[in-house]
Amino acid sequence: MSLYTNYISEIENRKKEGLKPKPIEDGTLLKEIILQIKDENNTYRTDSLNFLIYNTIPGTTTAAVVKSKFLKEIITKKIVVKEIEPKFAYELLSHMKGGPSIEVLLDLALGENKSIALEAAEVLKTQVFLYEIDISRLEKAYSKGNKIAEDIIKSYSEAEFFTKLPEIEEEIKVVTYVAAEGDISTDLLSPGNQAHSRSDRELHGKCMISEEAQLEIRKLQKENPDKRVMIVSEKGTMGVGSSRMSGVNNVALWTGVQASPYVPFVNSAEKKVYLGSGATVSYDKLVISPGIDLKFNSVNGYSPEAQSIMPHAWKSGTQVQLLKNQVKGMKKGGTFVMVPPPNPYRCPPGPYERISMIAHQFKKTNPTAKIVVLDPKNKFSKQGLFMEGWQKHYPGMIEWISADTHGGIKKINTSTMEFETDLDTFKADAASVIPAQQAGRIAMNAGVNKGDWCPIVPASMQSQADENIYVLGDASIAKSMPKSGFSANSQAKVAANHIRGSLTGSKVFTPRFANTCWSLVATNDGIKVGANYDAKPDKINKTSGFISKTGEDSNLRKATYEESIGWYSGITSDMFS
Repeated sequence: MSLYTNYISEIENRKKEGLKPKPIEDGTLLKEIILQIKDENNTYRTDSLNFLIYNTIPGTTTAAVVKSKFLKEIITKKIVVKEIEPKFAYELLSHMKGGPSIEVLLDLALGENKSIALEAAEVLKTQVFLYEIDISRLEKAYSKGNKIAEDIIKSYSEAEFFTKLPEIEEEIKVVTYVAAEGDISTDLLSPGNQAHSRSDRELHGKCMISEEAQLEIRKLQKENPDKRVMIVSEKGTMGVGSSRMSGVNNVALWTGVQASPYVPFVNSAEKKVYLGSGATVSYDKLVISPGIDLKFNSVNGYSPEAQSIMPHAWKSGTQVQLLKNQVKGMKKGGTFVMVPPPNPYRCPPGPYERISMIAHQFKKTNPTAKIVVLDPKNKFSKQGLFMEGWQKHYPGMIEWISADTHGGIKKINTSTMEFETDLDTFKADAASVIPAQQAGRIAMNAGVNKGDWCPIVPASMQSQADENIYVLGDASIAKSMPKSGFSANSQAKVAANHIRGSLTGSKVFTPRFANTCWSLVATNDGIKVGANYDAKPDKINKTSGFISKTGEDSNLRKATYEESIGWYSGITSDMFS
């Protein structure tokens, strides 16, 4: 496994503990990430950009060395990364604060390119963590008559790094939280018996005071969004040096304000959204539709690396094209293996419609091909309709095998293209694996999830964790409602109705939900399933439903297909016009 794959696995394990990805310190890992950024067709490129920009620790780590040198290459235009223009690269260097970033800024400021030197000098004037060797470089350049070095030294002598800081707020409102009564030590904030976790700030933060105290602090933040929480003690003594330092870290973790914008998260206490551009957006009410993330390790042998060999094609990007190429390029008479996901997942009929579309392609260009479906479930959405259609349009081509029949997928071997089950080992010429799913990362960062998904208030789609955040679509626990585009659109209207009422005092109408899922089995052979729902106190409840029937005539099936085209045109107009 690569360092990147190991890092992704670590992220999945940390999610189970309610922890965000650990900041990257290892330069070798970051080099691997940068290689993926340079490859514009790399499956992991978007995530790699986010890890570089937002999750690489500054300072003097080996990762900071690698990041600084990469940003220097962008500024000097040795490489081009369209998402990181030179101006943004300077901004990122300015947030790294010292060590290798200063070395790079001095290289640029004292270099031959005048325009680059001037821009680098302006960034250097804001930095304070310079070592003796850095000052010596400036002195040496100044002694040789370098005007930019003179300008930087003059700026430092006038303390512009301090005097040109943004003005602080005229008034800072606080609400106090009494940590304890009586004589206490800073060891309460960072217990010595938990010293082993101090290098992992977020993990160590879980030991501050007590879980009850942490919940009370979060409650204070939500109840007082315009105030800062100040932790105080009746009287106290300082502990040893380590507890003082990490104790302050823990207080900052729980009650501090984000110092740098280059950390992607939703701060629900501040009621701000931090954007990838570095900007922030304040909100009174926030609607998020986080979508899904894939749990690669849910299938033994599958990984982020394996998706380039056995594409899931369940999220946008290069995956869909990769799957299309594999289907079209599979050898004559070969075997295509698909592993659908376990419940719950995005678009319940989706894997089986995809099987239909692959069979449709094979029927035209590879009629002796076989499709084997190794399902982790014993039944699936519209099963009777799909299986009737497969027999009618693609007789003998598709073999669906239930979990009870194959006994479970024990292991996937991407190098041999083999799927090991209790029933048999299946050899594929091309394959698609769709792993288990969970709410998208922003939901986890916002803290509105409970486990893999996000509990909501059925009548409003408000998060159960934060009444000012509304969670729509695939990420929400909507009980009877499937994870579909139609569902998300319906939920959005319920949320909008509630937000309007909350902000204006107008009437909030009784929530009603609806969903229909259309699928295409073959040309002009459309099938559908749908339902209407209302909101009970504890769940979204199905009140009525409908589904296509087996044996329907071709005219009705064609009309169902045409109905789906009309729906798509209508919903896109509804959302974007």
